[in-house]
Amino acid sequence: MGEDKFGEQSSQALEVTRWDEETLRVYSWVCRHVPPVNRVNSVPFSHYLLLAKLPEDEQRVWAEQVSDNQWSRRQLRRAIKGDISLEMQPCVLVRCQSPDEADAVEQWAVAQHHDIERTERTRKE
Repeated sequence: MGEDKFGEQSSQALEVTRWDEETLRVYSWVCRHVPPVNRVNSVPFSHYLLLAKLPEDEQRVWAEQVSDNQWSRRQLRRAIKGDISLEMQPCVLVRCQSPDEADAVEQWAVAQHHDIERTERTRKE
């Protein structure tokens, strides 16, 4: 699919990043829909999946809110929907080396009554 549109660049991107084609497709879509001027360095890329669906003139405002309030994706989603009961709590990103490690972190967070949002990024080995 990517090679039809982007030629050899698509194959090179897959090889260099070792991500699967769907991951690259999503990243490309987000980058096309959120101009660099609307991005804030401290905002995780996964948040831009939500921001990419908004009008461009609103994206930077929401990105700054995420940065200032350390919102999780769930908190951002609720804020965009206008949920006024939104309880703000700091967002912590934990990168795990294996699914077993991710499971252990998730179990600990749930036991501590923390909201958790688990996302996975597939990389080719």
